[in-house]
Amino acid sequence: MTKSEQICNRLIEKCFLKEFVFSDLYVEVEGIRQELCDCLVSLNGISVVFQIKERNLEFKTNNESWLTKKIYKKATSQIKDTLSNWEIAERTTFKNQYGDSVTLEQGTQIIPVILFDNPQIDKYVKVYHSKTSGSKINIFSLCDFETMLSVLMVPVDIIDYLYLRAEYIGDDYPSL
Repeated sequence: MTKSEQICNRLIEKCFLKEFVFSDLYVEVEGIRQELCDCLVSLNGISVVFQIKERNLEFKTNNESWLTKKIYKKATSQIKDTLSNWEIAERTTFKNQYGDSVTLEQGTQIIPVILFDNPQIDKYVKVYHSKTSGSKINIFSLCDFETMLSVLMVPVDIIDYLYLRAEYIGDDYPSL
């Protein structure tokens, strides 16, 4: 687990409580172990799936290239994989942050979120629309995500905001 994944998981646990948070999740797809997502919140028939990325400053790419490659291409592709493997996830038992075994509810609404840790970037696409899955993917910098969590402290409010944010931005977001 990367440093950014650890930071994000702690933030998510603080707001959603450990019994509803799952991290470092894998499923078996045609006999191959594949990552489902970096973090998952499952609460009242809604699942928020997170992909988390961080900038390695050792690589000399510019921020725009990094954002395009790591967020708009790789992370969104991983979200698409999560959505396509969701049926398998609903039949898989996972351990929450307390170590309790839990099977996800079937037929849950899925809200995909990408978080990235790169303090040099403040302008980015806030919502992406996946042509293949039809999903609207929320994208947050770690700083913006922390700000949102400090304002909306009730889990249901956070979930409502994620849903409404994707809807509010409208059709002005790019398609994958």
